[in-house]
Amino acid sequence: MKKTILLMSSIVLLSSNLLAYEPTLSLTKKSDLAKSPYSLTDFKKMKKANADDPQNAIKLKLFPMVFTLFTLQYERSITDNMSVACDLSFLRRTQSSTSISGESLSTTISAYGFSPEFRFYPSGDARQGFFVGPYATYLNMGIKGEYKNSNGSKGTGEISGITAVGGGVLLGWKWLIKDAFVIETHLGYNYLSFSTPETVDVGYEDGTKGVEKVDALNFSGGLPTAGLTLGYAF
Repeated sequence: MKKTILLMSSIVLLSSNLLAYEPTLSLTKKSDLAKSPYSLTDFKKMKKANADDPQNAIKLKLFPMVFTLFTLQYERSITDNMSVACDLSFLRRTQSSTSISGESLSTTISAYGFSPEFRFYPSGDARQGFFVGPYATYLNMGIKGEYKNSNGSKGTGEISGITAVGGGVLLGWKWLIKDAFVIETHLGYNYLSFSTPETVDVGYEDGTKGVEKVDALNFSGGLPTAGLTLGYAF
């Protein structure tokens, strides 16, 4: 009987404690909700701020210009720590030589190409910071020569459709200044393979044709690379 009374007393006491309990969670006023860091208003502001961050950049690579190679790069952020980029390159270089016998040769090399690149930013910010960028390269080259033989006859010859393929990886650092200007440096390793013919068919002004020997360009291997880039982010 005592056990029954004790049990009933415990149930009553527990029931009274539960009824007296006031939950700490309650409905908040609309003004308090707006002040919360997790409110819909602040979320929209945060989303708008992230949307206003520059996701694109157009850059000019300066070092290749020393070798008359002009390279423009477009980069687009796809996640917080990844981006994709593509280089568009144009080359035009002329060199002349004269032999002891009086023969002369002026050669113009023209080329265009592109290099798609994938970049990973370990810092988690694809707008700036350290990056690793594997890439592939494709070049299409043409050689045009103007000749003058020992008899004084002038002629021209052209080789087109020379292709070069390769790829490599870059390690670099990108700075974003005032959310608008980009400065970038990189070091890397580049593999490239191409070859050109040793002779070219030449048509002379007097209507005759001939075959002239040219210096062949044959290369297959890797080379270190370095670069400095300036650009604009938007």
